[in-house]
Amino acid sequence: GGGGGGGGSTVTVTPAITTGDLIGTIGVNGVPYQLKYDVSSITAALSTKADSSSVYTKTEADDLLLTKADTSTTYTKTQTDNLLSAKADTSATYTKTETDTLLSAKADTATTYSKSEVDSAIAAAAYTLPTASASTLGGVKVGDGLSIASGVLSTAKQIIDIYESDYNQLTTDEQEDPTKVYFVLDDPV
Repeated sequence: GGGGGGGGSTVTVTPAITTGDLIGTIGVNGVPYQLKYDVSSITAALSTKADSSSVYTKTEADDLLLTKADTSTTYTKTQTDNLLSAKADTSATYTKTETDTLLSAKADTATTYSKSEVDSAIAAAAYTLPTASASTLGGVKVGDGLSIASGVLSTAKQIIDIYESDYNQLTTDEQEDPTKVYFVLDDPV
C-alpha cells in the first residue's frame, strides 16, 4: 500500500518492449498461435491503472475504514472534550433527583434553629427560679417545722391566717409559738 494515486502514470518496462515482439506461443485445439505484444494496447490499459506503490488495494482500504468512526454519528476528540468541559464530574456531584431527596429530609433554615444555635441560646439564658407566691409557681425553702415529700410541702404546725392588725395584738411569745405558723394578711380596706 501507499497513499492516493491514479491513472495516467508513465510505466517503463525493462527490457523495452515494442509492438510485434513475441511473447510466446500457445496451442488452441492443436493449432499453434503466436502471442505478440501490442505496446499501444498495453500502454492504454496501463494508463487507467494506479501505481501500486502509491495506492491501497480495496481490501487494504476496507480494513482501514473499519477502524474509523462515521462522522455523522460521532464527535471528534476536540468536540467531546469541549462538551465534557461544560459538565460536572458525576463522582463529585448529585443528580437533581438525589439533591431533591436530600433536601426534603432537611428543615428549612428560615423557620428553624440549628442544634448549635439552640445550645448557644440556652447557655446564654441564665434561668432564675422565681419566688413562689399565690399567683406564681416558684421556689421555696423548707424551713423549721416543714417537710417535703414527693413535691408536697407539709407542716406539723398549726397554720393560721391572720390579719396584720390582729397579729400585732399578739404577744411576742404568741407570735413565736413553735407549734403555730402565722400567715399575716393585709387588713381589709
